[in-house]
Amino acid sequence: MLILLYSDTNYVLSGFIAEYYITDCPLNCSSRGHCEDHVCICDIGYTGEGCEQEFCPDNCGATYGRGYCYNETSHGRKARAYCLCSQDYYGDSCSLGGPDNEGGTWHWIWRGGSPLAGRTSHATVYLPDLDRLYVFGGYNLNKVLGGLLMFDFSTSTWVNMSDPLGWNTLALRQTRRNSQRMSLYGQLDRNPSLLKNITFSVSGNNTVMSVKVKNSASESLRSKRMIRPSEELNHTPASHAVSETAPAARYGHTMVPYHNDFVLFGGKLSNGEVSAELWIYNTTIEEWRLLESDDDQDHTQFRDGEGNVPPGLMYASLTLVDDHWLYLFGGSLQHGEFSSRIYRFDLAGHRKWEKVAVRGGNELEARIVGHSTVYHPASRSLLIYGGIRVDIARFSKLSDRLLIFDIDNQYWSEIHYSRGDSNTHNTQSHIPLERAFHTALIAGNYMVVFGGYMHKHKQEEACYDKKIYIYHLGCHVWVSQHLIETREYPKLQGIYGHSAFLRGGNTMVVVGGFHGTVNAHILAYVLPPTLVSPDGRHFDIDEACRRHNNQASCVSNLECGWCPSDSSCYERSRGINCTNNLQASACPGICDMLHSCQSCVVHGAAAAAGGGPCAWCVQSATCHPADESASGQGRCGSPDDNDLGQRGWWGEKGDDLYTTDQCRKSDLRPGITFVRYRHPVDLLQPDHVRIINMTQQELRDTHEFQGARELHAGGTTMAELKGFIHPLDASHGKGEQEIQIFLEASQMNATLNISINSTERGLEQVAKIVNNKKDQQKIPAQRKHGPIFPL
Repeated sequence: MLILLYSDTNYVLSGFIAEYYITDCPLNCSSRGHCEDHVCICDIGYTGEGCEQEFCPDNCGATYGRGYCYNETSHGRKARAYCLCSQDYYGDSCSLGGPDNEGGTWHWIWRGGSPLAGRTSHATVYLPDLDRLYVFGGYNLNKVLGGLLMFDFSTSTWVNMSDPLGWNTLALRQTRRNSQRMSLYGQLDRNPSLLKNITFSVSGNNTVMSVKVKNSASESLRSKRMIRPSEELNHTPASHAVSETAPAARYGHTMVPYHNDFVLFGGKLSNGEVSAELWIYNTTIEEWRLLESDDDQDHTQFRDGEGNVPPGLMYASLTLVDDHWLYLFGGSLQHGEFSSRIYRFDLAGHRKWEKVAVRGGNELEARIVGHSTVYHPASRSLLIYGGIRVDIARFSKLSDRLLIFDIDNQYWSEIHYSRGDSNTHNTQSHIPLERAFHTALIAGNYMVVFGGYMHKHKQEEACYDKKIYIYHLGCHVWVSQHLIETREYPKLQGIYGHSAFLRGGNTMVVVGGFHGTVNAHILAYVLPPTLVSPDGRHFDIDEACRRHNNQASCVSNLECGWCPSDSSCYERSRGINCTNNLQASACPGICDMLHSCQSCVVHGAAAAAGGGPCAWCVQSATCHPADESASGQGRCGSPDDNDLGQRGWWGEKGDDLYTTDQCRKSDLRPGITFVRYRHPVDLLQPDHVRIINMTQQELRDTHEFQGARELHAGGTTMAELKGFIHPLDASHGKGEQEIQIFLEASQMNATLNISINSTERGLEQVAKIVNNKKDQQKIPAQRKHGPIFPL
């Protein structure tokens, strides 16, 4: 036996004290059984390798009519007990479903056990029409996993898709559940013809081919198909075997649903290769089909990322758009290089990969792995959050950036959402810290982020997160935790490397992952009804607002406002009902979050916060709602648009731009070009370029990454300011003194050159600081002959 003890490298410790004990059986049988020959013999009511799992938790909610504990038998012997849930209830204790009007609750669906082994970096899909979850692949820290597993929510039953015995178990449980439903409603007694609607055949161990139940109102329950009709008379174990052509074991891959089928791409194989295969699984005939592989491709299209065919990728994201387009983004290549390219695949058309030609934005800023991607139909955009991003060669870090890619205009941007005061970031608990290997999904008008690898030991003492974060897709802010107050997450540690999906429109289901060890758990979180309604139920905003019974939770909901006069919460658009001023949180919208002209006019065109499209102000380099200008109340370039209240040389008002063509031709911001070169200085390749129009500019060189700081230590950093400080043909204003310029530096060499005319040939040194070791030194700029700015 090898016991490995280590100290977290995030702490500087001289050592530590560790206590451990060894037992003959896993978990010492959890004090719920006894150990015989290293095997736990569990007490009645418990199961699992360490007797850690309870049969029929909470007695299946029998007291409330949610279900009852059924003792399953096999060959005349008691096999195990499980909860047989009533109609509309599910979960391992039948706690989910029914009239859950509160939300904000966690529920257990599966506490582990065969055939689902503990895993991380796996992939899952949920098919709502079948009410089934499919799991493929993953990693258990010792072995790369393969094989396709299916979980049926209606019976809480797992099926190994290559094992016919699992199908038999599912069929039997479906029969019991349907019989239970009919007996509960007295339908068998009142309508004997129902028996004609239950069809099954028995041949050896092969039981129940299909089940279809109709109630007295002829409302059809979904047919559960187990074996192909053509195999009804010759059903053998081989008939359910996965086709010889099936995906190999892998992890770090990705899967998405496609109607009642699903698609799988990429991942790292057991032999260390990173796959570029694209598979589709047909749930009707239960077979895999390879859509794209290296052998299928035209060899003129190289898999180097430059052609139309994507290379092998792991930890990439695959997203379904418009019900038939697959969008593949990011991920890690074979040798660890991060990808920033986007590819797409038309499942309903020619079924060939094509590289998406990005028309704008900084594509290199999107080199990322371990991120999440969701499709937001209202803005027709992909939203990419978090992950591990690369800055310069050999250096990467966790990210909290929110990137947006417009599908139609094919333009990249970053949404610069408010992160609060950086000095008090630890108080902004509703704003997530940097993370990777988390999950994100769309629920109503929100993006829901859960879990992730953080490893933060400053703002928060956490390695893996267990919080839920909600991002409002209209206001573009993270909502307060008051809106999502929940019962405690049912596990001590947070989690990452898991998968998650939305079931029923309001329930987030979390599968597997790593939380100090790999797990095979399935948990479900019911979102509060103040955020979203279940499928099939209209979401009434005013009704949702009235559920808030205190000011804190009311104003945290950006759709609502608090009325002090009657202590009631109203939909903010109905504030006329309040005799006082309705108190509501700010809903800034997307315009303020966009920091370039092109991103403003492209992504701002789909702004959903009631402000309509956005406009770009050239003089202040800011994005604002376009209707500000249309109403005549615009501040673009006016004295109100700057901190000093000064009137610009362009007049009382600046210029607003509304199209990408206008941005290309007219986005000429007044100011000076600031160029920075890091060590080693290469004048042909600057490291940082931007326009500044402030009277003071900080030239201090900073690096985000510790490795970069070490690499550049002791080197030379050079900064250049290029442009016109003062128009040469402008006359002095009334009372204006001769313009003065100062050069100020601290612990660095600095030289200031200013031209005597509008050309670089006229540059002349006017100030210089050499070997400055003082904290701060400031000298005036002077020419040898004449003023700084000759008229």
